[in-house]
Amino acid sequence: MEPYKISIILPCYKVAQYIERCINSILTQDFPNYEVIIINDGSPDNLLQICKQWEGLSNFTILSFPNQGLSQARNEGLAVAQGEYVYFLDPDDFIEPQLLSTCYQVLSDTHADAIKFGFKSTEIESGISWNTVSKENKGYYSNKDIITEYMPKFIGFSLLDIKQENFKTLWERKEFAGVCMFMYRREILIRNKIYFPKGVSLVEDKIFNVHFFCYARHIEIINKVLYNYQIRTNGLMTGSLRNPRGLIRNKIDGSVEREKLRKLYQKEHGIDIFNTYHGSLILSGMELCVKLSSIKYSDGIKGLHQYLSLPMVQYAFKNLDYQGLSFKLKIASFCITHHLTGLLFTGTWLLTKMGLKIK
Repeated sequence: MEPYKISIILPCYKVAQYIERCINSILTQDFPNYEVIIINDGSPDNLLQICKQWEGLSNFTILSFPNQGLSQARNEGLAVAQGEYVYFLDPDDFIEPQLLSTCYQVLSDTHADAIKFGFKSTEIESGISWNTVSKENKGYYSNKDIITEYMPKFIGFSLLDIKQENFKTLWERKEFAGVCMFMYRREILIRNKIYFPKGVSLVEDKIFNVHFFCYARHIEIINKVLYNYQIRTNGLMTGSLRNPRGLIRNKIDGSVEREKLRKLYQKEHGIDIFNTYHGSLILSGMELCVKLSSIKYSDGIKGLHQYLSLPMVQYAFKNLDYQGLSFKLKIASFCITHHLTGLLFTGTWLLTKMGLKIK
């Protein structure tokens, strides 16, 4: 039997109502040489019962584990994947019929280590949809350009970035980091032990990609829309980000994992990537100050101090250049660097209780 060209990994948890549409979008692909690895991450619904209809297909593997979270479920799939390339697909979304053939053709022709493509987002409640394609003018990145030009678009905001007044424009210049919009060469992942950080949620895709970029030699970018991203208000990402306590965990995880990547890039390439995400560490402190003002005061101040006590965050504020910062950022940063965090948070908390919206 010819080796599989592509391994599709589906981490599944509470997606019984969506899984059939997702699998059907795979079965209608115009590319035959692929395998599907379904990881049941301890899903409490009738997922396994639904999946039984595909058990007889030779290219389908269904594995079950106690619930470990999205990152580890993906890692379990990667551990058994056999394909030349790996594609991570979220089972509550679905793909266009030509995704596999298009990606494999480009990867084969260019010998690239990864390919990134466009996607269509749909808000389920409103029915509003829009397409997102790469903001890049160039169709590929190779060697050092991946690190100096492409990677910074994923890892976060620089200090220069946050000195811009128009934050909407700032966000629009960044690339969407979701792994579902990439296909990767498996050999690169396995040889360099590139896995999703276990126990980390919401920032795991960003961390995985920046880790991969450290070793990639060639990345292709196409503007074809091949993925259908379904946005639900009760989804994992939207729900966690609305939860202030979940936001604390997200910011801490993101900071800790970035620091690990910083050390990796220093080791592998002899460069310090701190400046590429310096601004993100600052903005996260400001965001927490505002978002945590909506919960109990003692819990909010505790969560804020927990983030600000991280060594890499303290380093970021200590090495902050105030020139060019907006007035609000200057005031907030001054309070944090001069041990006036309690005063800053108290003022923010009181304004929130008075019903005043802080931007």
